[in-house]
Amino acid sequence: MLPMLTLLLITFPMLAFAYSLGGLDRLWLLATFWLLFWECLLWAAVGLLCSSYFRTSAGAFLASYGLVTLNFAGMWTGWTDLWTPFGIWHGLHPVQLLGNPGLSGASEWWVPAARLLWSTLPTVVLVLSCLLATRVLLVQQAFVVHTGLLLRLFRRLDAGFERLNGWLGGVQLFSGRGALPEIEPIAWRERVRGAAGSSRYLVRLLLLMEIPTLLFCVWYAIYGANCEVQGLLELVWYGWWLVALLVISARASTLISSERSSETLDILLTVPLTGREILQQKVLGLQRLLLLLSVPILTVNLTFFVMWLFAGEVTAAADGERWIRLIGYLGMTLFSTWTVLQLLLWLAVLAGGSARTQVHSVVRAVAVSVGWVLVSWFVIGSATIEDGAGYFPESVTRVWQLSQLHQGDVVRRLFRLDGALQASHQVLLSGSPQLYGLLESFDVRRVHAERDSGELLALGGAVLNWHFLLMCLIRWWVLS
Repeated sequence: MLPMLTLLLITFPMLAFAYSLGGLDRLWLLATFWLLFWECLLWAAVGLLCSSYFRTSAGAFLASYGLVTLNFAGMWTGWTDLWTPFGIWHGLHPVQLLGNPGLSGASEWWVPAARLLWSTLPTVVLVLSCLLATRVLLVQQAFVVHTGLLLRLFRRLDAGFERLNGWLGGVQLFSGRGALPEIEPIAWRERVRGAAGSSRYLVRLLLLMEIPTLLFCVWYAIYGANCEVQGLLELVWYGWWLVALLVISARASTLISSERSSETLDILLTVPLTGREILQQKVLGLQRLLLLLSVPILTVNLTFFVMWLFAGEVTAAADGERWIRLIGYLGMTLFSTWTVLQLLLWLAVLAGGSARTQVHSVVRAVAVSVGWVLVSWFVIGSATIEDGAGYFPESVTRVWQLSQLHQGDVVRRLFRLDGALQASHQVLLSGSPQLYGLLESFDVRRVHAERDSGELLALGGAVLNWHFLLMCLIRWWVLS
């Protein structure tokens, strides 16, 4: 935990600068330092717990960062506001407790201090629980043969299915044995190596991912008009993209470093193939994984399509324009999903190809992808790029054409990692009457319907083509 505690030294200059500006008392600074101290202890304890449970460093890394992501998602929805120091600081600053002058006087300093100590009690319990669980798991896992949680679950399901299959005549859809390859031996090796490469394992994972997603999409399509559940489908969509980012970064970035760790890279280089062909075949072996990850994402997109189609929210000014917009949305959704997945794949290979260990490969790949997102958010903004987003009524001094907003949005989407996804989604969203009412409040004049649809599809296609070209450039860079 010592490296975690040393991170607190970074906060000293920032706290001193904030204090020099005035408006903050010493009690607030001490409370901030106290909460940062327990924040470091909390995530250090979570990291130790994941490290003691998972067999590989990559698994522990992904699990710990997955828990951090779930925590921030819980804070966003209000579920974990009072369970972490950051949530406590965000909830108590500055009106409710520390910034209240009536509670920060010299004679009553113990009142906010006592409340602060009481509010951090859940964090203390979590830290002690994680450390205790780490102690227990560290002893137990030393004498346990690791087979993976999903693998153990699937083996139990297989036992039941085999007994059931014996009663049904012994029907077998997938054979457990595979013939040796006649072409592309490296790609075959990537597909069949380990349990994750077998067809039965991928089908199980597909059912495990798709059935809950499909049930939720059906439920949302029925009750999505309720204001209490609006926005949950978008949250699921972003959640599956986050899963795809982590999984692709973990698998694609370790294509070379895993061979170095297992000391099989020299043997692999003796095959009568060029380095370019070896890398191409190793990436080809991951295409089934990308197809697996795209299924729940496309299920959510299809739910958007069905809801807009049957809810009557797509502009029906002309039947031809309506169906052009819908067909364009389906085509752009398929192309943008494939393009972004391939872009993440080759970006991870580029980031982790030169690393010597698997952990460094995963860290580099995640850092590059997340860094791109954060930098683009800082420069362009984190809000969804829609028609008129970022244009405020006071900034509009004349009548704007809707095409001018389209062109401004296209420039911003070019630099966002999710720009192609937003461009395809905007084709469907722009047909909403609510959006045109919003634009009318900005004194924006809509152009002719047919010209608007054609221009919107053309500009969205330009964004998709740019991201496709960017993916091809990264692929050429990796293979060169």
